[in-house]
Amino acid sequence: MTNPMATIADSTRGFVEQIMENKDATFEDDQMVAQEAMETLTRIAANINSRNQYLSRIRKAFRIKYGERNEQLRDLLEILRMDKKLTRAVKEQTKENLEGRKAQPIEVSKSGFESILDDLKDSPNWYDHCLLALAATGRRSVEMWKTGIFEPVPNNDMAVRFSGQVKLKDAKMDPYVIPLQFIDFNQLKVIVEEVRSKVNPQLSKAQIQSDIGKQMNNKCKAAFRDVSTKISPHKLRAIWLAYIAEQAPDWNILELAEKLFGHQITDADKAGPDAIVIPSGEFYVGVVKLVP
Repeated sequence: MTNPMATIADSTRGFVEQIMENKDATFEDDQMVAQEAMETLTRIAANINSRNQYLSRIRKAFRIKYGERNEQLRDLLEILRMDKKLTRAVKEQTKENLEGRKAQPIEVSKSGFESILDDLKDSPNWYDHCLLALAATGRRSVEMWKTGIFEPVPNNDMAVRFSGQVKLKDAKMDPYVIPLQFIDFNQLKVIVEEVRSKVNPQLSKAQIQSDIGKQMNNKCKAAFRDVSTKISPHKLRAIWLAYIAEQAPDWNILELAEKLFGHQITDADKAGPDAIVIPSGEFYVGVVKLVP
C-alpha cells in the first residue's frame, strides 16, 4: 500500500528542488510552479494541517530564492495561501491533535535513552555528537549549527549561558542560563566546535535547515528507534525539559519552558506542542512521559 505521507513529502521535495535548482526560471515559470504545487497538495493532502505544513516548505523555498522584501514574492505567496476558512480549520485541527497527544504521551525509557546517549558519546560521527548536544541542552538544531552562542557559567560546569535563540519573541529573554544534562560545559564546547566545522558558515539559517535538517531528523529517528520511533530533534527538547523537571527541582520549570518557546506562557496547559502538563503530580512535558 502506498504511504500517502511519503507521496506528499516526495511531491513537496520535488517542487522545492525545482524552485531552488532551476536558476533560469522566470517569474512566470515560478508562478506556474506555485499554482501546480497548490493544486497538487490540495488534491493529495486531505489533512489540511499536513497540507499547510508542506505548503510552508514551498513558501520557504520562494522566500530564500526571492528575498523577503520582493514584490514578486508576495504574488507567489498569495497563490500558496489557504483561505481564511481553511486556516481556521487548521488551527482547530492542531488543537485537537494536541489534545490527543496529551492524552497519549510518548513514553521514553530513561535507562534505554541514557544507554543510547552513552553510545553517541563514543561514536566517531559528528551527527551523533550533535544529537547528544541537543539532548543535553534542549536547543534547536539550527542553534547548534549556526546561531547559538554557548558561554561558561562561573563555578558551574553543568550549566551554560546561552544566546542566539531563533524564534525569540521576547528579546529580553536573551541571553539566559540553562542547565545541562548528560555532558558538562567542556564536552559541549568541543561538540559545538566540531559541528560548526562541518557546516558551511555562508549558508543562511533556512538553507542549513533545508540541507541538513532532513538528514538530522533521519539520524535522530535511527539512533533512538529502540526507545521510540517518534523521537525527533524537536522531541529531544521536550525530553530535556522532562529530565530537568524530574531531576533538577531547583530550576523553575515554567521559566525554562518559556525560554524554550521564546515567549511568556500564560496558560501552561495550552502553550503549544511542547506544553507543560502536570496531571496527578507526574511531569509530562508536551507529548513525553519519562518511565524507568
